[in-house]
Amino acid sequence: MDRDEAKARGAALRGFLWTRLPVSGARSVTALARKAGIQPTTATSWWTKGIVPDNASLKVLADALGVEHSELVAAYEGSTGRTWVLTDPALEALIERTVETTVRRVLAEQNRTRGFDDARTATDGGGAGPTAPGATSAPGPPTCRPRRVKR
Repeated sequence: MDRDEAKARGAALRGFLWTRLPVSGARSVTALARKAGIQPTTATSWWTKGIVPDNASLKVLADALGVEHSELVAAYEGSTGRTWVLTDPALEALIERTVETTVRRVLAEQNRTRGFDDARTATDGGGAGPTAPGATSAPGPPTCRPRRVKR
């Protein structure tokens, strides 16, 4: 993520925080950061310098504000609805591998219907192998001659 995008996300987070204020012991974003145990300069650097907040900071900020951690993450990411925040690295890795495998299968199916011989041909020029260890590409369509069309 580039710095401008991070600043924009930080500004969206700040806007979200302002809509939830005041809360007990905090009438401003600066006071809320102090209440959460975060240096106010750290919080302001999220929208002024484009520093990406860490998960732990968002968690303590959500607790101080009295909202779900996922609400702050969603506000920062600009998404709506529930955002899942994974704290188990093994589970996160499993989900990521599952998503990669699913995407690879969908691309292979699309490429088969378009006439490419496998997913690598359409996505990376055909020279590189699969990105995940142990991954294989789907077999291509059977070889056939092009049909001649009468005009």
